[in-house]
Amino acid sequence: MTGQRQRRGLRRADGALLVRSGAELRKTRARIPATRCIGGGKRRYFTRGDAELVLASLDRDDPRRRERRAYRCPMCHGWHLTSRTLAQHRAEQLAAAHSSDSVVHDGELHDHTPRPVRGQRADPVRENTRTAPADPARQVPTPAEVAARTAALRRRRVEATESPVPPRSVRNNRIAKLLRTAITRLTRIAPRRGR
Repeated sequence: MTGQRQRRGLRRADGALLVRSGAELRKTRARIPATRCIGGGKRRYFTRGDAELVLASLDRDDPRRRERRAYRCPMCHGWHLTSRTLAQHRAEQLAAAHSSDSVVHDGELHDHTPRPVRGQRADPVRENTRTAPADPARQVPTPAEVAARTAALRRRRVEATESPVPPRSVRNNRIAKLLRTAITRLTRIAPRRGR
């Protein structure tokens, strides 16, 4: 063991690694990349996983960090942390819906359109996009249609290989082969006649 390791105290005398404390581990951890939101200036995490990882690793004893959940920001399309619970957030939305048309909360822009009360139908009847007829140009073929197409292609290939008249290139090769064999036979016979 080198003197540097002994001075730093990274190993025990028997060679086992020392158990590190939480403060030492916090110093060496890698930071999760985060920028700032365009609208609210909050920290923007690129994925939900990053935001949830930061939430999980927060020190709950620190009074400055009280974040409880993550939400997607419609302005920067990133993820932010907030100390408001979902119930508090919904209550603020309802209160703001009665006072103004659009309000920004937690960096989220909400357009508060009046929603129908339970038991009432919405005014305009919207077209159901799930059951609406699809665009024929973008329709995906069914497995039966795909099988029918491939069967027709296979039939054409089989008919092409079993045709009684061979293709021109094959006929030309046969004629050339016949000519070659005839010429070689004639050249073998010709010297014998001359004797």
